[in-house]
Amino acid sequence: MILLIPLTACLSIVGVIVMLFCVYTLLFCGRIKKPTSPPKESKVSVIIPFRNEAHNLGMLLTSLKNQNYEGPFDIVLVNDGSTDSWHEVVSPFQSLLNIILVDSCYDETKSNLSRKQHALDVGVSASVGRYLLFTDADMVLSVSWIFELVDSAVSMGVACVFGHTTIIQSQNSFRKRCEAYQLEILFTLAYVCSRLGIPGSCMGNNLLVSRTTYVACGGQKGLGYSIVEDYDFLQLLHKKGFKSAACEPFTSTAQTYPCTTLRQYYNQLLRWAMGGLRPSSKLFWMGMCALAVAFSGVFLAMSASSTMLWVLPAVFGISFVAVSIIALTNADAKIPWWFLPIYPVLLSIECLALLGALIVGVRPVWKQTRLVE
Repeated sequence: MILLIPLTACLSIVGVIVMLFCVYTLLFCGRIKKPTSPPKESKVSVIIPFRNEAHNLGMLLTSLKNQNYEGPFDIVLVNDGSTDSWHEVVSPFQSLLNIILVDSCYDETKSNLSRKQHALDVGVSASVGRYLLFTDADMVLSVSWIFELVDSAVSMGVACVFGHTTIIQSQNSFRKRCEAYQLEILFTLAYVCSRLGIPGSCMGNNLLVSRTTYVACGGQKGLGYSIVEDYDFLQLLHKKGFKSAACEPFTSTAQTYPCTTLRQYYNQLLRWAMGGLRPSSKLFWMGMCALAVAFSGVFLAMSASSTMLWVLPAVFGISFVAVSIIALTNADAKIPWWFLPIYPVLLSIECLALLGALIVGVRPVWKQTRLVE
């Protein structure tokens, strides 16, 4: 017990320093974009893999038709073995948009990639744009989606930009609202990591990568098989020496639909946990360090008899709240106050459920495919 108090005090001091550094970075070290417009010759290719998404493609293509981007762009639709009436939905838009239709022709016996990865590489091969924008079929994009991503890439001089995706809240469901608010917190963490220069995470449904960077990284083949190809590609990109950034300003430019069932939501969380929280992942060790510091603060507050030692967890707690408020504000996160106190409880329940699934060996089913890692 005597040895634990100095150790937890040191961890609390480290936690305070990290929190204060985060406050300083978020307040005073923001990326200021130059007042410039993307060059008119910046050709863009939007890569959209899909499988049985006829019910969603109409809204997506309508939002792409309404883009305010003045440069040329094409849309590469990659059919990944659809059996629905997708062609009837796409056909009316072919006279309104520059659409390139390709088939993925995935054969798992001959490919070392997932279905999604294979479709992405097929789409890139069929594209001609200088910038590659990736999204999914179940998305609705703001009119400035292309412009904001390209403008951020050009003005900040980075090879990769990720945007802010939110969930469409069309139904008054507590579970769906929790899903939406949790995604906002995850995007806030990704934004903070980006501002700190750490390759945290992103979502492949709102992502820009320059063509030269994608090719230099070897595309999806450069990753090998992955169930979280967006996260793994971001890590590979940084290993290759390329820079990435969050879109500035980090307002929401894309929306997606919530999971339709609790099982689907659980499978999504399990996929993220399997892929993003591996022991080899930076996120895993960042999480472990955060837990260690948090528990150290709690232990120190409960066991310390000295007033000076009480100050450490108090300062850490205050600085953590300050970082949270600044980060949520800068990331334009739309989260009601009542969700923040219950989120740690929700997160604890999710972690226990996911841990049990990983120990038992449960594998998630996503997009009609059982995933393995």
